[in-house]
Amino acid sequence: MCGIAGVFNYREFEPVSPDTLGTMAGAIAHRGPDDEGVYRDPRGGLGLAFRRLSIVDLAGGAQPMAAGDDRFHIVFNGEIYNHLEIRGELEARGRRFRTQSDTEAIVQAFAEWGPDCVRRLQGMFAFAIWDRTDRRLFLARDRIGIKPLYHATVGGTFVFASEIKSLIRHPRVTASLDRSQLAQYLTFLCTPPPATLFEGIRKLPAACTLTVEPGTGPGEPVRYWTPLTPETAPLGEEELVEQVRELLVDSVHARLMSDVPFGAFLSGGVDSGSIVSIMARRMDRPVETFTVGYKDDPGFNELQIARRTAEHFGTNHHEVLIDHRDFKAFLPRLVHHQDEPIADPVCVPLYFVAELARRSGVIVTLVGEGSDELFFGYEIYNRIHRMVNRVWDPVSRLPRPLRALATAAAAPFVDGQRRDFLRRLREGGEPFLGGAVTFYRNELRALAPSALAGADPEETVARIYREFDQARPGGDFAARVAYLEFMLRLPELLLMRVDKMTMAASVEGRVPFLDHRLVELGFRIPQHLKVRRGVRKYILKEAVKGLVPREILDRPKVGFHVPVTRWFGEVLQPLAEEVLNDPAVRTLGLLDGKETEALLARQRAGRGNLGMRVWALVNFGLWYRHWFSEGGA
Repeated sequence: MCGIAGVFNYREFEPVSPDTLGTMAGAIAHRGPDDEGVYRDPRGGLGLAFRRLSIVDLAGGAQPMAAGDDRFHIVFNGEIYNHLEIRGELEARGRRFRTQSDTEAIVQAFAEWGPDCVRRLQGMFAFAIWDRTDRRLFLARDRIGIKPLYHATVGGTFVFASEIKSLIRHPRVTASLDRSQLAQYLTFLCTPPPATLFEGIRKLPAACTLTVEPGTGPGEPVRYWTPLTPETAPLGEEELVEQVRELLVDSVHARLMSDVPFGAFLSGGVDSGSIVSIMARRMDRPVETFTVGYKDDPGFNELQIARRTAEHFGTNHHEVLIDHRDFKAFLPRLVHHQDEPIADPVCVPLYFVAELARRSGVIVTLVGEGSDELFFGYEIYNRIHRMVNRVWDPVSRLPRPLRALATAAAAPFVDGQRRDFLRRLREGGEPFLGGAVTFYRNELRALAPSALAGADPEETVARIYREFDQARPGGDFAARVAYLEFMLRLPELLLMRVDKMTMAASVEGRVPFLDHRLVELGFRIPQHLKVRRGVRKYILKEAVKGLVPREILDRPKVGFHVPVTRWFGEVLQPLAEEVLNDPAVRTLGLLDGKETEALLARQRAGRGNLGMRVWALVNFGLWYRHWFSEGGA
């Protein structure tokens, strides 16, 4: 796991300044505190920079790395778990390797197979390969979007990096707010790809490659993978259980590839419990496990069940407790490491548990992200599904005038979110917009009316659903929901919070449930095997029976939450009043002051659970002030 950056002056081919490369690399030193490297091709107008977190082939994995008689040069962030198999195939074809690193496997594979090499890679990655002969730059991001890759194009210069803070260290890249994306952020708590909240700065979508040509610059991203594999004969329950188990075990084993100490983040649920169980059976020493909890909020803690799980598997268990004071103290660093707002407060405890791992000597951790999206684990999925069956489908079959009357009659008796549900039902929209939707369109009209002039969040969702419906006509509700989540919320909110917060602590996070083979299988599992007799994630729980204690399998899902509503008086209210009244934020004119104050007043009075909405506004205000008023220092 590392940090990468680069500059390609594709039009005039002027040499890249070594000082610029050094400054860009320095901005992401936390991603790679162990080593650094630079490569410059003055003739080609190209410069690559690298910061290394040493994990595999500690002595020989330095980057940038060359192959193909020094024709190809690579900078790479991530891990390739099948690099030994790729190496064996390439050596059989006559290619010679200089190191034992997975980095060399990628660049040698590119020299052999070109851009199609990405289809052979199993793992998480963001990399750039320079072809010195053809003066062409090739970039790629892994299938699921576990690793980020940002880029900008300014006046004949293409700049890329693992983090936005590195991009804006280039003298031609300036930081400015992209107002057209505000509605997207306020809806989804993140910005859908390829945009960011920085104008002119883009992110490469998951499962995409990008080629920058000499003279003409970057083309359009090319998608090389989809989780929607061609339809095959349906698998029976027994066969699916066996395949899920085999692929999960294989995925965890593959992610134990490391030359440095590794461990796992442990909550009290089936996901982390399954990972730790498989690790404990594989390893010849106790698993290092890490849990975060809250000092004064036991209702949000999973400490007791995590301790029992750790004891069951004989792990070497570590805990860290935080409270609202720790939360508030971390916020300046939070907005710096997030780059653009990732308005999930779980970022804060995630950083503290990653920091605990680092202080304990652990550099690599396995985490459970992706399981709920793949196996239909969240209650919101089931709640929306019930509403679709009981309300959406029957009412949508009514003639349009009757549908309008029915939804209008019900609207005064429901809250804002359900009212928006009825509005979408009346207008023929979609019943489910995402697992982290915060402000709906009717709320944005009052809160940030000018934001609705920009990119339309509902069109973003509709486009993703159209992709699914075209690839898999008649797909079930669970698969449609999973596709939406895999295209938006999972890579750009959940996985970015893991990447940015673990790397802020110089720790690598690995996600076994997001092995692309397991994901492809998950999209073939019918809904009735994901939820059966009221049991969510049924097929997964059947697959890990015998690996995970019954207590964990039968325990209702709690989820990883932060008591932001509970901390409203101590943290959110004073922060909101301070930040949202900051002249730099107020003069933007994006948020309606009266509506913002009404939101805070409702929360002060206890009329609703509005902590996440307030946090989304506070996170935006802190972010804007940090990057545009304080210079992003």
